[in-house]
Amino acid sequence: MDFAGVSAGAKGGALEAKQNRIYQFDFVGVIGLGLISALGGGIARDVLLQHGPPLAFTGILYLLIALAGGLFGLLHGSNPGRKLGKLLILVDVGHRKTQYGEDVHFDVQQIPFGGGFGC
Repeated sequence: MDFAGVSAGAKGGALEAKQNRIYQFDFVGVIGLGLISALGGGIARDVLLQHGPPLAFTGILYLLIALAGGLFGLLHGSNPGRKLGKLLILVDVGHRKTQYGEDVHFDVQQIPFGGGFGC
């Protein structure tokens, strides 16, 4: 679930950068924001909590998954679709639940992309 959260973070960051009309990010900007979205929060958390080195620095797999998610967002950035947006939110919520042990409650119908998955 940890890698799914990293992938969802990278895709979300890259999709947001690709769709941003104000700054019009190029290739490096889209991939960079995907990497920051995927790994930045976890690195900051691990540094602040001082539980050893950040997980993103312990293995190259985190970086590779973040890069793959960023590339996915770059390629599908113009029209990701509502279902992909909902899936990214659900994976992110699941990742937070496993990462922090929080009891997360939400209603799929309240996701801001419209109705449920049948839309």
